[in-house]
This record gives sequence, structure tokens and C-alpha cells, in this order.
Amino acid sequence: MIAAQRLPNTLLSRLLATLFHFPDTTSSLLSSLACKQFTMPGDQIRLLALDGGGVRGLSSLMILRRLMETADPESPPKPCEYFDMIGGTSTGGLIAIMLGRLGMTVDECIDAYTSLSDKVFEKKRHRVKISGKLQGRFDAAELERTIKQILRDRGHDEDELLKDVGAPCKVSPRSDNSDLLNSTTIWQACRATSAATTFFDPIAIGPFDEEFVDGALGANNPIFNLWHQAEDVWGDQLPTKLHYVVSIGTGIPNLRPVRDDALHIWATLQDLATETEKTAQRFHRDKSSLDDEGRYYRFNVDRGLEDIGLEESRKKKDIAAATRRYVESQTVFKQMQACANNIATREYHGPYRTVFSLLGVPVSKNFVGRPSDTAEIDRCLLPRRSRSQNSQQRKIFVLHGLGGIGKTQLAADFARRHKATFSSIFWLDGRSEDRLRQSLAGCAKRIPQAQIPERSWTGVASSEADLDIIITDVLDWLAKPDNFDWLLIFDNVDQDHKQGNATSAFDVLRYLPSDHGSALITTRLSRLEKLGNAKQLKKTDENLSKAIFEQWYNGELVMDEHGKKLLELLDGLPLALAQAAAYCRETECNMTSYARLYEKQWDDLISSDVRSDSPPVDDNEQRVGTTWMISFKAIEKNNKGAANLLRLWAFVANRDVWHGLLEPAADRQEQWLEGLPEMACDEVQFLKAIQILRSYSMVEAQDSVPGSYIIHPVCLYIKVETTGYFSVGFSRM
Repeated sequence: MIAAQRLPNTLLSRLLATLFHFPDTTSSLLSSLACKQFTMPGDQIRLLALDGGGVRGLSSLMILRRLMETADPESPPKPCEYFDMIGGTSTGGLIAIMLGRLGMTVDECIDAYTSLSDKVFEKKRHRVKISGKLQGRFDAAELERTIKQILRDRGHDEDELLKDVGAPCKVSPRSDNSDLLNSTTIWQACRATSAATTFFDPIAIGPFDEEFVDGALGANNPIFNLWHQAEDVWGDQLPTKLHYVVSIGTGIPNLRPVRDDALHIWATLQDLATETEKTAQRFHRDKSSLDDEGRYYRFNVDRGLEDIGLEESRKKKDIAAATRRYVESQTVFKQMQACANNIATREYHGPYRTVFSLLGVPVSKNFVGRPSDTAEIDRCLLPRRSRSQNSQQRKIFVLHGLGGIGKTQLAADFARRHKATFSSIFWLDGRSEDRLRQSLAGCAKRIPQAQIPERSWTGVASSEADLDIIITDVLDWLAKPDNFDWLLIFDNVDQDHKQGNATSAFDVLRYLPSDHGSALITTRLSRLEKLGNAKQLKKTDENLSKAIFEQWYNGELVMDEHGKKLLELLDGLPLALAQAAAYCRETECNMTSYARLYEKQWDDLISSDVRSDSPPVDDNEQRVGTTWMISFKAIEKNNKGAANLLRLWAFVANRDVWHGLLEPAADRQEQWLEGLPEMACDEVQFLKAIQILRSYSMVEAQDSVPGSYIIHPVCLYIKVETTGYFSVGFSRM
């Protein structure tokens, strides 16, 4: 196996070589670890594994090229600039040397590899020597000549050592055989890793003429070898520091022997035909958490290469066509986008780093990811490693959709996943201009003290003039020419400033400084999609709806007629799904009974709308309102104080509530609703009420604010009347 690696503790390139011996044979496998300089700061580890596959190695290079182009369309990078370690077996090892030790671009590697395959895989030889030993089918001397020509074309001496003795490259052995490492040339290493049984003759290298054959038999997919090499370098830190591992195959072959092979090696080659995918599946099982966390990607053409032998160089057009079909398929396209986003992003290590905080954002322990939706946000907003002018221009993504569809949670998930990538993430309350200005001014104290005027860092906004000064200072800081990796999240921008009756509406662009940085806007206003890239967040499909319900229900939703009917009633609205599931969990209500409750409550709400003077609500608000009322009635029956706390919540028209809000009730108990004075005097009673509300998915804890809780703005608000009764309406999401 050949592997190219960067050690994070140094900025020097290294070449490490390891010698593996097969105890039951006279042959051995040469595996080298080539290390390339990597200048990006940070300690995240990125691995690339390349399968062996003869001429089909062109397929893996085409996949890698598409990956690099997707990561940076303007200037596709060299793999040695983006990966810390590149490992390959057989011809995959040859490619690893080209990409790592020689520092080629993918296009340069494709040119060299196709030239090599044209010359080498057409030279047929006799199969059996006079001694009766099996002879390599192809001309090893031609392979040697071609590799040396590639070296000369790249400005290297044809006998240059694998060990890079010239500065800044250093070499240290990874085996006890330092004599071998110090004497092996690049072309010899290429020959050793390519010397597959029946294809090329073994090669004797080193001061003692030790004979080597390719180790691809039984290890054509080098993923485990690469992982073990990485463990040797990074030790126990590998699982936590690993950013991603990419494994690229050379196609799933057919179970047929290579033509005119000797009979006694047929069984071995037959095993080799499926070994790569078996190894991939075993690695996926053993490291399943990597896949769950989006840190493992496997690409391998699944059809079209079955009948192309490892040696059939004249079928390059077929290889290219099959690979192109594969990478353009919808499933692979999405996977490649996600992988490329991972590759292209970088951790921020500049002077404008601020402490990460999502003040006022609900924390949902039952969040269910939506990969296809988040991939689009990632692709638009994440800072790239490329420092081209276009990469520093302002990026805006508008996430719009119905209330309760999951926009806020998706934005919060994006912020939490990529908090190390951005220099700063500021969460702004967009429900009104006043709230926006207050939250923007609150960001001042998170900015490094020396980078903002003292008046704003230590001052308190006691007047509108003070507030204007602080906001100006924050916007000036964001507008600094070299401060362009920040993210502003404008949440719930739902009032249209172009409509004269919206008195608290505002123009988002007024609060976007300069022409750089990134902004994520969540809104119900589809008109705002004109501000930049946009996505309408739609209702969840049946599978995702089922996953959300089960996450909150803490159990399986049986998809019989009752389960399907319930999902149909909830109509793919995440908030309604969460509230319904929480109710069923807390009350042990079955799906049939809940569907009956839902239909009755729906009819009651429709009737109340008809009788009232309030504007009618749409069906989606009605669905959330129905699940909300079912849960509210259960809460009121169980704990009157918890229900009255919700009434108070709506009355003060505040999204967040904390125990201190109830303190006035301790002195004027006769004027407060049942249960609230007791909560004001005893925080334990308050926490018990909050626990009930959280268990029914009515409220969530606030991120970064211990003891403070938040209600979803789309939920029904309760308006307290003098009689103690309440009417139901909807706040605008």
C-alpha cells in the first residue's frame, strides 16, 4: 500500500515506508507512506483511500477529479493540499505516489496514468518460463521506462529516491528496514506496488535484493491499512480529530477469471473480484458512527465496469462513460456534494474569533437531521479554503416555508455543526426591528475587546442614541476588509417592510454590512428569496415524518392503517408531529385514540373560528393548533399551574420565560392565576411546571442561558381575559 501523508505537528513533508512480510510465502509487500506539506492550519485529519484495479484506476481518478471540482469549481485543488494522508494499493498505490510524492493535480495524474496504461497494458508476453514459474503477462521493463519518463517530465531525476533527501522533505522509516528505505527509488516503489501476481514480475530491491510482489491479493481495498497507518501517526486522537475519510473504488467487477490465468491462482483472483466491496462493507460496519456523523464516504461505480478487465486499456472510453453516469446519478450527486462541502470547508484560526453562543435559541434534544436540505445551505454559506475574490463575496441564503416546518431548528443545527468554520456566529431575533436591534447590540460584548470601541464593549444602551452607537460599532467591526468569515442568522423575519401596515418590519439589507460575510435568513416570506440563494423548506415525506414522530415518541410507530392515518392528519409538519408524539408518550395514548381526539379538536377550532371575529387561519396553522390544544388540555388537567404559566407566557408576548419573571406574583398573590404565586415563591414548583411543559413539547430550554425557556412562535398564544378564560389565536411565525 502507498500512502501520502501530512503530519499536523510539522510543516515539513515526509516520506515514511513500511515493509509487510507474508510469513507463508517468500514474497513480501512494499507499503510506503508519502507525506506532503499541507499549509492549512488546524488539527482535523482527512484521509483518502484508493483501491487497486489496473486500468480501471482511471475511474477512481475521474471520481476524485469530480470531487475536487465540486469542492472548488473555480480552482480545483491538488489532493495533496486537501488530504492529510492518501493510501493506495496496487495501481491505487501508484496513483498515491503521483498525487502525494510528486504532488500532481488530478488532471496531471490522469494524463500520466492513461499514457502509462496505453504503453504498459498492451505489451503481452509468454506466460510460463522454462523453469515452469508463472511469468508476468505485461512487460515490467516497459512499466519501468514509462515511470522514469513521468519522473523526467516532472523535473525529477529518474533514479530519485523515494525518500526525499532535499529540504524541506525529510524521511523517517516506519519499519526496522532502514536500509531498504534509504536505497529505494521512486520507480522501484512504483514497480513494487504494481507487481500484481500474473500481471508483472516480482521486483528485487534494496541492498540485499529482497523480492517484492504486490499485496493487493487480499488487500485490494486499502481502507483498513490506511486506518491503521493513521492510528500509528495520530494514536488515540484519530477518532475525535478525524474530519472525514474518503474511499474510492475502481468499479465492482464480475466473478470471472482473468483470461488465460494459471489454474492454481484462479481461486485467489476470484476472491479478489469481490474483496474490495466486502472490505468496504466491513469497514462501514466496524466504523458505523463515521457514516452516521457524515465523516465516511465511499464511491465506487456499481455498474458498467463489470466486463472490463484490469488490463484492457483500450476500453478507456467505456470506463469514462460508466463513471460519468455514476457521478451524475441523483444519489451519488447528493453524496458527492456533501463530501465536497466537507472537503472544501476549513476551520477558522484568525484574529476575529468570538465565543460561540446561540442565545435565545431553543435546544431540541430530539432534532432529526434533514441531509438533503442542509446540503444546500452548506454548499452556499460555508467558507472555502480557496481565497479567490469570489469566495470572499457576501453570501445570503434564504430558508423560507410554513410556520412549524423546522426552519429555526435547521438553522440552529447548521450553526452548531459549523461553529469552528466561521469566525463568529451571531443569532439575531428577526420578529421585529426592535428585537433585531437589541440582539445585534448584544453581540458587542462577544467581540474581542481590543477590536471594538470601549463605549460599546462596556456600555449599556439606556437610550435609542446609545443603541445606535453600539449597533454602528458592531456593523463597522463586521465590515472590516479582512473580517469576512462571519455568519449572521436572521431568524423569523416574517413581517414585510414593503407593506405599510407592518410597523415593526425592517429591511434586512440595512443590517448587512459591506459586501462580504454570510447571512442565513429564516422567514415565511417567499418574497425574500430574491435576496440571494434560497430554498423553500417543504413538508416532510412519510419516512422523515415517521422518524420525527418516533424520536419524540421514544418508540416505534407501526405503519398500519392507524399509523398511516395519523401521519396523514399531521401532514408532514415537524412541530405538529413533535407535539402529537409527545402527547402519546406522556399519556400512553394509542394512535387510533389520538386520531379521534385530533379530528374532534379540529372541528372545535373550526367552529370557534367561525364564531369569532378573528381572521381565519390556514390549514397548516390549524394542524399545529389542533395538536397544541390537545396537549394543552392534558396539561391543564394534570397541572393547573403549568397551564396558567402558558397563559402568562402568551399574555406578556415574550418568547422566553425564566423564574424571575414571576417574582411580582409573590407580593400580589390575589391578582394572579392559580399556581403562579406558588411558583414565584418556590423555584422548585416552577421547574416542575416547566418539566411538564417540556415533556409535552410545548417549550424548550434556551441554548447558552441556563434557567431560561422558550416557546415556538408558531404555537397558539393564550390571551388572558378578565374573566380568567382565554381565547385562542395564532401569532405570526
